[in-house]
Amino acid sequence: MAIFHDQGEVAGRLISANASITAKERSQRTPLHFTACYRQLEIARLLLEADADPEAVNFLGNTALHDAIDALQRCFWREERSSSTPRVFLEGGARLQQEAPHHSCYW
Repeated sequence: MAIFHDQGEVAGRLISANASITAKERSQRTPLHFTACYRQLEIARLLLEADADPEAVNFLGNTALHDAIDALQRCFWREERSSSTPRVFLEGGARLQQEAPHHSCYW
């Protein structure tokens, strides 16, 4: 929930308290996937610093980097569009390896 409500401080406390950073929900998305979809850069950095796996894939075969690029493309009309979102994942160890199989950020 901290990701959905842009609560970086809460997310930091949860990570410090050893909350699972690799947990997957039913569509196999990790917390890192959600930070990508909701462009929560501060929380993404915290997860990556805590060794979240930037190569984890969801049920569609997408990594968090794929989702970050998907989210960037879907908000082309918004002022908040920022190429810094995918950059966070690249700096955190994500690799540009393939085209995203499917769109996976839902809104």
